[in-house]
Amino acid sequence: MGMQKVGINQLTGPVRAFLAEVRNGQGIVIEDEAGRAQYGVIPSVEGTPAERRQAWQEMQQIQQKVGHSLAEQGVTGDGVIRTARTKEAIMAGAIQGVIHGRTIELAADPGIADGQMVEVVVRVVKKPEVWGEGIRRSAGSMADHWTEEDDRILEEIQRDRQRDDRPELSS
Repeated sequence: MGMQKVGINQLTGPVRAFLAEVRNGQGIVIEDEAGRAQYGVIPSVEGTPAERRQAWQEMQQIQQKVGHSLAEQGVTGDGVIRTARTKEAIMAGAIQGVIHGRTIELAADPGIADGQMVEVVVRVVKKPEVWGEGIRRSAGSMADHWTEEDDRILEEIQRDRQRDDRPELSS
């Protein structure tokens, strides 16, 4: 896992305003709903070019140590990022499930602490239909009104379709 430099002018106004709160040696720790630290923001004190290079090298060494520690645990930086993105997508996205009375059985682990209060929006997911099922349902709706005369008319139409009384074209 490495660090990336970003110019302050690349940040949006709200992000710059948020970062302006990081002053006088005070950092910001951003926690998730369970109180676990997720991000940390620390102020950068302007130093000489040599001090900045030294600080940048020290930060890279810290990142390498973290990378080695993760590797010892069998975790890669990409794995951490992938896990974070998956949890973020799950928390921000939709998870399908099956409803049983007042209980919903989720198809995937939402990655949220047990007992955490959540907001749920329920939408019915349509099952994919077998081709022709709509036609069968439509025809079935006429079953109570269908007569033998209707059968006779459809049989006559079918016979007319099967009869090929078109003249042959000579070449």
